[in-house]
Amino acid sequence: MSTDDHGSCKSCGFDLNGERVYDTFLLKYGDEGKATEVAEMYGCRKGWGRFGKCVYVKGYDENYKKLKPWWMCPECKEECY
Repeated sequence: MSTDDHGSCKSCGFDLNGERVYDTFLLKYGDEGKATEVAEMYGCRKGWGRFGKCVYVKGYDENYKKLKPWWMCPECKEECY
């Protein structure tokens, strides 16, 4: 999965693309240099790279054994990939 296109939920079609990483930090810091520096920590740059909206879920069964992790759609709460 590219950091620029997270696609849509396979269950409901919800758009899983969030805000652009660079733009988020430009608003936060108001400094292009700082926004570029932080975006690069996420493997992104100006005009490329987004946050995703899906939620990573992992859990344990009643015997405290790990269950298979999965990505949950925030809209329909089903597996999205």
